[in-house]
Amino acid sequence: MSDKEMRIATTFGQIAVKVWGNDSKDSLRLLCIHGWQDNAGTFDRLLPLLDLDSMYVLCVDLPGHGFSSHLPTGAFYTDLTWVIEMKRIVDHLKWTKFTLLGHSMGANASLNFALLYPDLVERVITIDTVKPAVFPVSEHASRLSKDIDNLLALEERNKRIKDHEFVFSYDTAIG
Repeated sequence: MSDKEMRIATTFGQIAVKVWGNDSKDSLRLLCIHGWQDNAGTFDRLLPLLDLDSMYVLCVDLPGHGFSSHLPTGAFYTDLTWVIEMKRIVDHLKWTKFTLLGHSMGANASLNFALLYPDLVERVITIDTVKPAVFPVSEHASRLSKDIDNLLALEERNKRIKDHEFVFSYDTAIG
């Protein structure tokens, strides 16, 4: 198991990272991104099976997962959120070439990151990925605006629910 950790400061707190392997200039750099209901520990059983003497591996706790801070109240956890935080990490490390290993949601985030930053990514390894959203470019704007409208409607609904007090007696709740 990894015995090293690092914390990367953010505007909303910190991103926790488990560190494995050897940080020499010749080491393969590997950034591991976990799935939706998981954390950096996703890779704890896999990594000891690899040649960690030739690799420098960072396993990230994405915001709201593991030991990383949650996003501020009102902020949304979206596919783009993961890419932003991955870029924050890579910029902090000053990595110019690396490999991504993603599981499930982390696999989709890795594919999106590689799409947006192809010069940084040498390869992407995905485990149990769900098929990423694929649609014609001509639909991008309408899909994005619909997603924004849905998020705002959800926010409004949650505001209305919050404005009402939902406290019930035990008998009312059971009955």
